[in-house]
Amino acid sequence: YRMDTPSPATDALTFGSVFHKLVLEPRYFSREFLIAPEINRRTTAGKEQYATMVAMAEAGRRTVIEQDLYDLAAAMRDSLLKNRYARLLLDGAQVERSFFWTDEITGTKCKCRPDAINIIGGTAYIIDLKSCLHATPRAFRQDAVAYGYPLQTAMCREGVRRATGLDCRFIFACVEKSAPHFVALYEADELFLRYGEDQMRELL
Repeated sequence: YRMDTPSPATDALTFGSVFHKLVLEPRYFSREFLIAPEINRRTTAGKEQYATMVAMAEAGRRTVIEQDLYDLAAAMRDSLLKNRYARLLLDGAQVERSFFWTDEITGTKCKCRPDAINIIGGTAYIIDLKSCLHATPRAFRQDAVAYGYPLQTAMCREGVRRATGLDCRFIFACVEKSAPHFVALYEADELFLRYGEDQMRELL
């Protein structure tokens, strides 16, 4: 149903895209997003000016965002990159690469797109960025169940393994949306990985 009737982009999805782009591919930010200038949209002229700007941006395949949304995403990026472990994981990483494969048992065509992949000291890592309300262990466990993180982990690890032969450890880099934008890094443990693999196999 989702493939036949794709849902429109929500504010949360847009924010996530802005945050990811600022962290992973900042040099391409202006290609995909346009920060709206100060326009009084309470007036007829202001509404028309804003509508024209949005139409022009969309024609160039760019999304218009508000300044405060950009400022929040930038503050979260800055907090993340101040964390020395997050910076180490992301420095020199390969970002936003898609992997395609066919499941050997079912013949199902599969795809994954990890946020970042890096090899540090001979160990391969997949790093996944998460913006969240709370980055505490308890809140992360709840989000992991609610949003299907184990399945996502299994798909990404399988796609990368099939394409590169790398058996990756998986790190979630979580950043809180509220100041001071607390950062927490969590690694998927063996139980988490097995659970995700079981989910993936059952769904396939």
